[in-house]
Amino acid sequence: MAIAYDVSNGFDNGTLRLADVDHNRFCFISATPHTGAYALWFNPSSIGGYAQFKWDTAPSNPSVSFWLKLGGCYSDTLFYVLFVMDGTDITFNWNPTTHTFDLSINSILVESGTIEVPVNDYFNVQIRAEIDSGTGYVGLKINGIPSISFSGDTKTDSTNAVVTHLAFGQLYSLGHAHSSYMDDVVLGHGDDYLGDCRVDWLAPTVDTVADDWLKSVGVDAYAVVDEIPNSDSDYLYTETDADETELAIALWDGTDKTPVMVSAVARILQTAATGDQVNLGVDSNGTDGTEAVTPETEFRYYSHHMELNPDGDVAWNEAAIQALLFRIESVF
Repeated sequence: MAIAYDVSNGFDNGTLRLADVDHNRFCFISATPHTGAYALWFNPSSIGGYAQFKWDTAPSNPSVSFWLKLGGCYSDTLFYVLFVMDGTDITFNWNPTTHTFDLSINSILVESGTIEVPVNDYFNVQIRAEIDSGTGYVGLKINGIPSISFSGDTKTDSTNAVVTHLAFGQLYSLGHAHSSYMDDVVLGHGDDYLGDCRVDWLAPTVDTVADDWLKSVGVDAYAVVDEIPNSDSDYLYTETDADETELAIALWDGTDKTPVMVSAVARILQTAATGDQVNLGVDSNGTDGTEAVTPETEFRYYSHHMELNPDGDVAWNEAAIQALLFRIESVF
């Protein structure tokens, strides 16, 4: 079996970094995490709403893992998880009577969950799917235990058999607006479950000799980009081609963990739409692992995901991660 890890968010930089958010009152950052310092907080208004995570490349075999805590009175909480695609809705709806997640395809219940989730505590959710007419598959695990295993039609018309987004929503129910929390969200694809995933945030801590980008204030490059939550009031900038800056990052504790992916994340803008780029990534033992991104003219997040250590194209280990440098280079 083969799986790939595509996108991750543990919210520990103190920001949402979502593809789409409907109603700003609905999603916030909260100091009620599963791991780290922050989590995504669903606090629905009377309008309701949703949040979406986007795959880098839309897969036909999506696989996801996240941690969820249903707060308030979970007997009348209305929460759902949705694979977003053209033409077919694959939805896991919270059942407030059985305290399970039940599977619906195009609003038709096709299978009820068998595993009751914990009360007012975080639990792990893993979902995988194969999008296909007649021979598709959708599976759900709660805390590693199978709860749904559906085989059948998961593509009900002639639209593209790919999933573009993972959406989460909590509806206003019975006059109550209960808070729920989500953390350690990982999107991937393949023919198996991703497993119980964690997302650790490693902030910059020290400058290095590669220090070309200018600072908006002060003399330390790391000090203008290490804020949690982030701040756009101070920053690094350059007007010169091939400027490089590398920053040491916090040490990673790999105890009882198997690293599967490293992501370099930066919040970038360019002041004019010139098509200039930034090579974003890491320096691993002198080997660059970067990807060119073209910033827009307003601040937004960009990331480069690496399942293999660019130093030898081998699996990550704790020593390699602890020696990593965050890297940016201007390309004009």
